[in-house]
Amino acid sequence: MEGNGPVAGTRREAGVLLAGTNPVAIDATCARLIGFDPARLPIIARAFEPHAFPLIEGSERDVAPASNAAAWNRALTGWRLEDSLRFHPHFAGWARSNGRMKSARAGRHCRCAAAVLP
Repeated sequence: MEGNGPVAGTRREAGVLLAGTNPVAIDATCARLIGFDPARLPIIARAFEPHAFPLIEGSERDVAPASNAAAWNRALTGWRLEDSLRFHPHFAGWARSNGRMKSARAGRHCRCAAAVLP
């Protein structure tokens, strides 16, 4: 759903299935997939911050999805806006401010997958 969801938004079929072992990695992947910057979504950004009981080890640069779509088969920080599904956000601040994100650095990778469904 895009726009003013989840009640007044517009349904949009994506044809994508996501699965993973870490909910923060999945949420960050979903945000990038629909064209949003996870760092601008407070609940996702805070999940990457240090906590007494962390939800994830590492940062967004450590999330590297595996996909049957070549554009999604690399670290999230290497995704470009052109790689996303370009959903329209309700709040303009959630969208990426530029078309290309910083390149990924080596680190621990969290497992998650994004697959295009036939």
